[in-house]
Amino acid sequence: MSGFNAATARSGTAKRNLPVLLGQTCTHGELECLSEKWYERHSEKIRSKCLEDTRMTVEFRNARAADAPFCASIICAWGAETPWMVPIDDPEAVAASWRDLLETDTAWVAETSGHVVGFCVREDDNITGLYVRSDARSLGVGKGLLDLAKVGRDWITVWVYELNEQARTFYRREGLRDIGREKDE
Repeated sequence: MSGFNAATARSGTAKRNLPVLLGQTCTHGELECLSEKWYERHSEKIRSKCLEDTRMTVEFRNARAADAPFCASIICAWGAETPWMVPIDDPEAVAASWRDLLETDTAWVAETSGHVVGFCVREDDNITGLYVRSDARSLGVGKGLLDLAKVGRDWITVWVYELNEQARTFYRREGLRDIGREKDE
């Protein structure tokens, strides 16, 4: 599922496209901070759920700044395939922007065969972006990334373009609900 960059939504770069704020109360029984120890205990469960859904090997790991060009290519591809989205023409600028976020915020990538197929960035209780490569969508990758982002949170928010029905459906299916709308002026 495609997420979106909250900064892009607020800057009004999409034509007549209203973001919708979604939020949720975390349903995890144990609310603890994500750490290497937590990840070691739970990564197999998340990985096996993805395997069950996708029949491909998906590895989740903490993102690194070096992942930024791969994340940028996913975002640029999403922009190119999304008819209502303003084209994203400068992959280097996108990579530089996300590199900063990958270094400062909590972030994960999903890999298959050593290739990044999705990523999620969370700043505090807000998902800054959750993107999955088109050939890996609807295979459990986005769910695995969202599950990682929910850990240790009593609630979580994500801004979604109103026209991005696929993402809105995904987030609703995962327990998030509409809690507000913002006008694009």
